[in-house]
Amino acid sequence: GLPAPLAHVVDTTYRLIGLLIDSARTLRHSHDLRLGHRTARAAISSVGTQFASVFVLSVRRARAIDDAMSMLAERGQTAVLA
Repeated sequence: GLPAPLAHVVDTTYRLIGLLIDSARTLRHSHDLRLGHRTARAAISSVGTQFASVFVLSVRRARAIDDAMSMLAERGQTAVLA
């Protein structure tokens, strides 16, 4: 009984979250191998750069998903009701 557009949005969101978790895990692993956590300041800096990288990546991927979904929509189907 779930409408198809809602199911598509849920599926897309689920995939985006999975990709971001995997990207964050990969970034953390690469930062640990490259920099390590010698001091508390280095650890905080490393976490900050990881967060910034994942944020930029999430915005980029969300914009790509939005563009793809808008191209798939029928003409007039994306109108917002006031």
